[in-house]
Parts: sequence; C-alpha cells; structure tokens
Amino acid sequence: MKTAIILLTLTMSSIATAQSALREQLHREAQQYQATVAEAANTFLNQRLPVERRLKAIEPHAALYDEKQIAQFRNVVADEQEPDEIRAAALARIIEYVPNDDRIGRLVIKWLGNPKDPIVLRRAALRTDSALAFEHMQLPEVYQKMLEDPEPEFRLYAFSRLVPHGDARAQQLLIAGLQNPRAALLPAPVAIAILSTAPKSDALPTLLEVAQNTKDEAARVEAIRLLGGYEPARKTLVDISRNAGEKDDARAAALSALYAGDREHIVEYATPILTSEASPNLQALAIQMTTSVRQNMTYRFKAKRADSYDRLVEKISREGAPEVRKAAQVYIETVRPKY
Repeated sequence: MKTAIILLTLTMSSIATAQSALREQLHREAQQYQATVAEAANTFLNQRLPVERRLKAIEPHAALYDEKQIAQFRNVVADEQEPDEIRAAALARIIEYVPNDDRIGRLVIKWLGNPKDPIVLRRAALRTDSALAFEHMQLPEVYQKMLEDPEPEFRLYAFSRLVPHGDARAQQLLIAGLQNPRAALLPAPVAIAILSTAPKSDALPTLLEVAQNTKDEAARVEAIRLLGGYEPARKTLVDISRNAGEKDDARAAALSALYAGDREHIVEYATPILTSEASPNLQALAIQMTTSVRQNMTYRFKAKRADSYDRLVEKISREGAPEVRKAAQVYIETVRPKY
C-alpha cells in the first residue's frame, strides 16, 4: 500500500511538472507570435514603404495584440490620405473594435450606402458589417438604400438581412422581381431562397405562378419546395409529382412539398410514383417518406393487417431496382406490416 502511494505521488508530480512545462512552452510561443504580428503591423504602418509591401506584411495576420497599434490602425482606416487598399486592410484587422468606435462605425455605414465610394472600401465595410451582424441585431437604415445598389453583392446582403426580419418593402421588391424578371434585383432562385426566410410570406401566390409558368428550371424547383403548406398549390404539386415528363428535381421537390404540407396523405401521393414511370431515386424517396410516417408506434399499433401499399412495397423489395429494393426493405423492417 505504501509503495502504491509513493508511486502515485511520483506520478502526480511528473504530470504536474509536464503540465507546467507545456504551459511555459505555449506562453513562449504565444509571445513569439505576438512579436511577429507586432513587427508585421509596424511594417504595415510605415507610410514610406510601397503599398504592396505593406499589404504583404500584414496579410498572414487577422488580428492585432498591441493596444497602441490597434489605435494606429483605427487612424489608418479614417485617414483619407492613405491608399484605399491600405484602409480596407486596416479595417479588416480591427473589426471587433468597430461597435465601440463611432468614427469608424460612421465610415462603415457611409461606405455601405454610397455606390460612388471605392469598391475596395465598400467591400471591406460589407465584410465588417457581416462579421458583426450577429453581435447586434440592429437593421440600419442604410440597408434600405442597399436594396437597389448597383452592385449585386450589396443588394443580396441587404435582402438577406431584411427579409428574415419581416421587412415588407424588401419582400415586395423580391416578389415584384419574380413577377417581372426584367426588373428583378436578384436572380429568381436566389430571391425565392431569401423569401423562404420571411417570418410571414406574402409570396405564395406568386411562387405558385412561378411553379406553373416559368422556364427557369432552378427558380421553378425553388418555388415548388415552398408550396407545401399552400392549399391552392396542392393540385399543381400532385400533378408535377406524377408527371413522367417532368425532371426528377421538380418531381422530388413537389413530393417533398407534399410531405411537408400534408404528410398524413403521403401514401396517396407516393403510390402513383411507385406504380408508374419514375426513376429509382424518386421511387426510393417516396418509400423513405412513407417509412417516416408509418414507423410511428401509434400507426403500427392500429394497423391490424398489411394494406395494399404494404403489399406493393413488399413486391418492390423483391422486384425493384437495387436502390428501390433497399428502401423497400428498410420500410418492411421499420414499419413491420402484418402480411
């Protein structure tokens, strides 16, 4: 027993010594890195050097550690005599300090909202605002100006920030663009994806029109995905899911929308896909959706015997394409129909 205690004490002592040595090593490495960053920052701040050299020096380093240098970088951002690329690079290294610096904050807002300002500064402002977006949930008025900015990336950012917060004007501009593609401020698939983030969407009637009429296949698929809970779209979704002339992406999107909006009837929507012309992938998807619904213990308890759909899946498990057979076998093992 005494020997064991001595060994344990020696082991604990060795571990403590090793941990202390590791802490000292990490501390030395941190100090060395901070010294390297400080040297790079001094090079960057040296106005006598060429712009390219200043940028190259600071490029590997995303953050600063010296308070005096942080203050100097702030001054660089605000200095109109500095080259635009230098000001942008300086801003990128002090993003975390922007919320507490009114001077820099005003510059960021100005660059965001003024298309006449240099694009390198505007993009630096955009990256800054994006990085800080989840630290403050404010919606600056400048976002409204950005909705119609000449630069697509600024329009995209403004819509992406405003629509999830229920901004009515932003939503209506996107809806108007879907109704009149020539006046659209964003590509239709992107506009639809952003509209999907709205807390309450007014776009569903327009999305149904897109699903029925557009020749833009990507936009059509995006619209179809969002129509599951929209009752007037139900027949259109069913028709698309059953139409062998439709592309797989559209049929799968329609089936997924039906599953999302009316899953208690998913077997009715899946059956025609399994009994008519459809790709193995689409048939496997249909079976997976019905598996998800029918694996519920309540359903399994109430189902006294296998129904026609269970028998259809059992047949597919023996005769279908390999990927469909696999999905059918999972259905049988999970749902456990009483054949």
